[in-house]
Amino acid sequence: MAQQIADKNNQSRQMTVNEDGSINTILFSSLIPNKYDFIDLTYTGSNPTTIVYKIGGAGGITVATLILTYSGDNVLTITRS
Repeated sequence: MAQQIADKNNQSRQMTVNEDGSINTILFSSLIPNKYDFIDLTYTGSNPTTIVYKIGGAGGITVATLILTYSGDNVLTITRS
């Protein structure tokens, strides 16, 4: 039976115990590993170029920022800081 848990860094894992007692673990990675309750987007034209995730609302603490680059309307890169 598989069980999904979150560790102290809020990263989700799925764990399965096999009949022989060994454990299979799958780590679900995330660009935004922290909890947040507010998202602030900055656009260049019609494309979002910066996405800021905060906890504590609009005036809260920034927990992660994504910076997106484009070629035309196609996303080229997403960088987390």
